[in-house]
Amino acid sequence: MSVLPPTEQMPPVQTDGVSAIAGDSLYAWGGTTQVSGTTLSGDSVTNINLTSLAIAAITPSGPKPPARQNGCAAPLTPSSFLIFGGNAINSSMIPDPSFDDIWLYDTTSRTWTNRTVVGGPAFTYADCATIGQTVYVSSVTAELWALNTGVNPYVWTPIVPPPGANPTIVPLLGTTPATNHGIYAVGKYLVALIAPSPTSGISVFTYDTTTNQWVPPPNPLPPPYPNIAPAATAGYLSSNALLSPNSSGAKSSSFSTAAIIGISVGGFVVLVGIVVAAVFLMRAGRRGKEGGLGSRTVSEVTLEMRPPTNVEVVASCNFTGEQEDELDLITGDIIQVIGEFEDG
Repeated sequence: MSVLPPTEQMPPVQTDGVSAIAGDSLYAWGGTTQVSGTTLSGDSVTNINLTSLAIAAITPSGPKPPARQNGCAAPLTPSSFLIFGGNAINSSMIPDPSFDDIWLYDTTSRTWTNRTVVGGPAFTYADCATIGQTVYVSSVTAELWALNTGVNPYVWTPIVPPPGANPTIVPLLGTTPATNHGIYAVGKYLVALIAPSPTSGISVFTYDTTTNQWVPPPNPLPPPYPNIAPAATAGYLSSNALLSPNSSGAKSSSFSTAAIIGISVGGFVVLVGIVVAAVFLMRAGRRGKEGGLGSRTVSEVTLEMRPPTNVEVVASCNFTGEQEDELDLITGDIIQVIGEFEDG
């Protein structure tokens, strides 16, 4: 099936780029691209509007970060996100040079700013996750660092396990290649999924950012919630952080729940993940139902400290069955993706 409407402009072919959601748009940057048959690092910015699904290439003004791939991105406000680390592919197809710089992109002015930082890890192949005004980064050696963006200049602080820590609670940071793990923001917790090798099992570790301690994973973990600061701008997603129920127990929107499956890697793949995941959340019509198609919404959303929002259908399609599956859908069922966005 196809749920994406035709667009006049598709993003450039690129892999290993980074992405972050700011406002009502997904921004993808960097990665490797094909130029005259040669693979080179790219520095393009692509905007995917999550209301209309329109795709556009952006040409920022002023200085911009060197082309690269394998970095990470994290939102800071509804109109900005940062990128960190990565490396560039040179003419000999060797990853060189490597980067440990931080660039901030302003979606309103369409400009990049190179931010001064104190300390910091080496370049990264891994993940960023935002909680409040702190961006957590796993570096290439699986070290974990916290970047405080609430001060000027930004300040890096390593998260070092205490001596003699319980290995079932505290990960052995600095010993596992970062390509075998990821970090994710879930409420106040930073969740690290670590595998010693691509063929080994995955261990789950949980870091409480309010007590700055590794703790046993809560059972269950709280649903994801708006993680960027300030709180009044809640409702935006990072590469790893999703909308969630508030403290009163209100359920998250179907768009948000769908996104938890889709948002993990750069660019266009993320948006497809969001839309495809929505199949599990919303459909119209049920097997054996008489009298035409109805509609059903799985969940609703009530978010604290947030201005009024618009809720609208951002994509719709008819399901066409080709073989039996486990989705309890039949040909003719209507699949909708419901998006919730800030006014203005």
